[in-house]
Amino acid sequence: MHPQLDSPRFISCADFIEALEKCHQRPFVERAFGVCNNEKEALSACLHEARMHSQNLQIVKKQEKGKEMKKKWEKLKDDEYGEDQFLLKLLEREQAKKAEK
Repeated sequence: MHPQLDSPRFISCADFIEALEKCHQRPFVERAFGVCNNEKEALSACLHEARMHSQNLQIVKKQEKGKEMKKKWEKLKDDEYGEDQFLLKLLEREQAKKAEK
């Protein structure tokens, strides 16, 4: 079953959609013997490519957003413990000294 074909992300498949719709206007007997199979396969391949392209774009966006979030978390840690987390390292050293005693 095909997704909603009139959505903007399937503009690249408009020719295939029109070809299949035109083929579906033929008499039932012709369609019953698979006259429209080539058009349907071409449309399916085009929709698959469009979906994969959309997925790849979403993956890239999510990766960029993840990098931004990582930078924000690093900035928060730097703001809390100083540059290069100097205070955190100092606290860890002090705790290690206490643990040795």
